[in-house]
Amino acid sequence: MDALEPFIRERITEVIDKVASRGECEFVSEVSAEIPLFVICELMGIPPADRQIFGDHVDTMLGGLDPTTGITEEQQTASMMAIFEQGNKLAQQHREHPQDNLIAKLIDGTVDGEGLSEMEFVTFFLLLIVGGIETTRTSTSHGMRLLLEHPQQYQLLVDNPHMIPGAVEEILRFNPSFMHMRRTAMEDVELGGMPIKKGDKIVLMYESVNHDEEVFGDDSEIFDITRAQRMPELRTEHRTFGIGQHFCLGSHLARKEMTIVFEEIVKRIHKPQFTAPPKYLQTNFISGIREMPISFEAES
Repeated sequence: MDALEPFIRERITEVIDKVASRGECEFVSEVSAEIPLFVICELMGIPPADRQIFGDHVDTMLGGLDPTTGITEEQQTASMMAIFEQGNKLAQQHREHPQDNLIAKLIDGTVDGEGLSEMEFVTFFLLLIVGGIETTRTSTSHGMRLLLEHPQQYQLLVDNPHMIPGAVEEILRFNPSFMHMRRTAMEDVELGGMPIKKGDKIVLMYESVNHDEEVFGDDSEIFDITRAQRMPELRTEHRTFGIGQHFCLGSHLARKEMTIVFEEIVKRIHKPQFTAPPKYLQTNFISGIREMPISFEAES
């Protein structure tokens, strides 16, 4: 990820420069959605001409979780199959003309001498595309929303940009991209006085655990970018990226992207404010923001 920083920063700077002189933008589509789409597609060797196609398919798949969008289950399935098809196409291109990218790692990699089957490959490809785009877009959008709601904290980052990595951890803690995941208990256990039997289905509520007073203190419901300074272990205590064998393998990329985004934003976007209330994705699974128009002092 450190080696990728110059490439990521260059793209992020291009995206922010496009809006900085205008004094306004629709932050989700013009900033937070653009960056992870470009980065994950570049890492996977997806041609520039096809990048927006993948972004549109992800929007359809996840937008269908919100009944107000009018996206049907058939449209969701069609987008999923289109991503599968594109994954197979890229795999075939790699076999004919080998490349050094994530596609190559998935196709050529083995564990105990065994590689991925065709179905496992396209499923993994789909998860990387969706996870690489949606989660960072959502976290970046919520980060900007929280900072606009707390202008003194935004100014604190303007004056002290070295605090941005810690602020990113607080953003991740306060509004995880996914609200929950389901797991299956592999053995009998008791947790918090509650017996859990082997085979029970367990729902992990990330927003709940990330606001646990026993871990984060009596102010756990307060957004505070200085939390990392008084809680150095914040990075490992929140569960936004999961834990154990399910820990997000893209966590380092997400942190890198978000840190660079806010480093470049505070340089160019001055005194930002909402021009209309944010519009949220109406689902209990993804903590998404669909639209968030903002204005700011235009960069001269």
